Amino acid sequence: MSHSNQDAEEREFNRVRAIPFERINGCPTWQKYLKLKQQASKIAVGSEVDYDWTLCAAGHKYGLLADIIGGEEYEDITGIDRNDYDASLTKPAIYDATITSNTNTFQRERRTVVRNEELRWWYIRRGLHRGLRENFQDSLDSCYYEQLEHDITGYETVAPIAFLDHLKTVWCRLDTSAIKEMKDAYYEEWDSATHITKFISKLNKGEKALARDGIVITAEDKLQHFILQMYASNCFDEKQMMEWEKKPTADKMWANATNYFKEIIREQETYAKLSGRSSKRARYESAAMAREKINKKSSEEEEAAADLGDEVREYIARLTSKKSEEREQLYKAEQRHQHMADQAAEMKREMRTKDDQIAALTAQVATLTKSIETLTRTITCMPAMQAVQDGGEKEKKRGGDRRAKGYTAARNIGGYCWSHGWDPVGENHTSGSCRWKKEGHKAGATGSNKMGGSTWQPKQNQYNKQQASLRVQRE
Repeated sequence: MSHSNQDAEEREFNRVRAIPFERINGCPTWQKYLKLKQQASKIAVGSEVDYDWTLCAAGHKYGLLADIIGGEEYEDITGIDRNDYDASLTKPAIYDATITSNTNTFQRERRTVVRNEELRWWYIRRGLHRGLRENFQDSLDSCYYEQLEHDITGYETVAPIAFLDHLKTVWCRLDTSAIKEMKDAYYEEWDSATHITKFISKLNKGEKALARDGIVITAEDKLQHFILQMYASNCFDEKQMMEWEKKPTADKMWANATNYFKEIIREQETYAKLSGRSSKRARYESAAMAREKINKKSSEEEEAAADLGDEVREYIARLTSKKSEEREQLYKAEQRHQHMADQAAEMKREMRTKDDQIAALTAQVATLTKSIETLTRTITCMPAMQAVQDGGEKEKKRGGDRRAKGYTAARNIGGYCWSHGWDPVGENHTSGSCRWKKEGHKAGATGSNKMGGSTWQPKQNQYNKQQASLRVQRE
């Protein structure tokens, strides 16, 4: 391999790898499969090769698109005969076998240049395939393509189209849900900021693409969708739409419909250009206004020549204008009334929804309040419960269950210990002299300043006989 050919392959490989596919987690859907196919196709179109089958009659170059979608679909899209497409990846011979000793110098040099280009294209093609293989592997979980791996060559001999065919036939099901999604995507609304010719082209191409997958868009449904979008766009006035509706049924065909509305748009654009208006509406104003603008000059000359001062005609014109204004005002009033009625209905719906939400939140708050009260009572009782438990455990460790035998140990009556509370065991037992301190013990705690210490106090039967009568309830 020459360095120039190797460089060509590496450049193509790096170009492809710089445009990674969207990562797909889990089993790809039909829509995800189409997305992968679209991404790979756009990359392949950018390959700089000049095979005979890469250039259509209109002069458009399609690069190596055929390697991604196959000859049949390639012919449908580009018009290039599928039989002209060479699907093989056979490397051309280094030397042109047609060059013999009898070939003159001009022909020899010419054929050598052509063969060198064919070799370079082959390496570019190999770089594309290598990059796309890695793109597919990065995009998919391995379980969705590992069936393509060869025991010896791995994925080296797997063409990009094989990944797509594998997904289409094994993993991506064109089920009812997928068909619905694709049809919904086809019947999208027309944004009038997009030119009508592009919208028409998109509908035509979308119909063909769906047909390749066996999804049928009938001519009637396609036409109905188009006409509904013309109504919804607000780009055409009542007269223009009614003129279409009055046409004979036999004339209401796709070609007639697209030509009719394209012509109106063309006239509107002419008017916008002549009037110098730049608003969105100006692009699609009435064709009648466009014609009026074009003919305005000649009309003014005719009016100047005629006797337009005729009082009767002026009077009739004023009456007509006044009635038109009254009808316009009545129409606007009706529109305002309807708008207010719609707003009132919407406000009622929103108020009902908010009332339901408030009721639900009130119930939640009540439940939370009860839970907080229960937790508060539990937390309040915990120190006393812990003190009782700790006191009992200490007594058992110092000589078994004393309740059966009676308490004999002397207590510090009136004394306080941070760890053991009031009247702790031991005549001189205080926070400062405590020998069995609990974690966090504070030696400076007193009965008047407990510093967060224990409030536990022994029960009457937990004093010895001599001190039982001295017990005073401290808390």
